[in-house]
Amino acid sequence: MENLSETPGLRLLAVLDALVKADPEPPGFNASISIGVRSEEGDTWWRAVITETIETSIGNEPLPEADATLLLGVAEAEAMLRHGRMSGGTALVVMSGSRWAVEKLFSRYITRENPMAARTQRSR
Repeated sequence: MENLSETPGLRLLAVLDALVKADPEPPGFNASISIGVRSEEGDTWWRAVITETIETSIGNEPLPEADATLLLGVAEAEAMLRHGRMSGGTALVVMSGSRWAVEKLFSRYITRENPMAARTQRSR
């Protein structure tokens, strides 16, 4: 699989994976979540089982029984990474399952309001 941190869109998955692995605290919620990015090469999925710890993997398919699944296009993934939110006029956003679980994950690790994301924003 290509180097995620150097591929537009897939950088979101690399950053998310690095942030959850670097977090010394328990996530504070339980869920199984798949976040995917659709590029010209196909779909790439970051998969996580979240309990007191987080187990992650990257693959070509989402978790079969995920509580939440979110599939983004490259532009939407880049907007989430750069701005902590998707811009208006999104082209590809497909979600199923628990919106709450995805919001908890992104608010903890990606959006600008949380301390973990603030560190990544300053380091860019």
